[in-house]
Amino acid sequence: NYTISNGAFGSVIQSHYPKPDQKDVPRNTMILVTFKVPVEPESVIDFDNKDFCDPSLSAEVMARCGTLKPSSFRVFKKDDGSGKPVETDDDNLVSGYAMITADYQTIIFYPYGTSKTSHLGTSFEHVDYVVILKNGIKDADGEQMFKNYPDYRWQFTTSTVIDLTSPQLESVEPMKIAYPVAGD
Repeated sequence: NYTISNGAFGSVIQSHYPKPDQKDVPRNTMILVTFKVPVEPESVIDFDNKDFCDPSLSAEVMARCGTLKPSSFRVFKKDDGSGKPVETDDDNLVSGYAMITADYQTIIFYPYGTSKTSHLGTSFEHVDYVVILKNGIKDADGEQMFKNYPDYRWQFTTSTVIDLTSPQLESVEPMKIAYPVAGD
């Protein structure tokens, strides 16, 4: 079962994307996890390893960028074609870079880093991925966030498409309501 594990979602995690068991996730998606309290950044991200970080990032943002620590946060392709889970094989970890927001509550993982050609999944079949948050993640006080749980895991399935549609903003004005005036 790769959906909510041991109730950890409700007590530690505020939200995440993709959602558990979400289907048709675009191949060029990011994986986001927002915690209810600030995280100790060094417990999740190796800031000394910036191999996959986007060199165009500002110095302030680059300081919060690095690779995921496998003892805390792992992303795997669900199987290697043999039908067997591969989450115990470090050779099958999805590479990329991660950043933490300035409030230290959201981890953003960019699978495959800045590559313009490598993405999750394939263009010809849907692919399942497993995200595992391990008990190596600590809060700002240095306490294990999953100390009562072995880990939190969920899966999602990529589509065969890359989403290149730019977000569209729409201007909306609140509707004016005419209220009756006394004596009308």
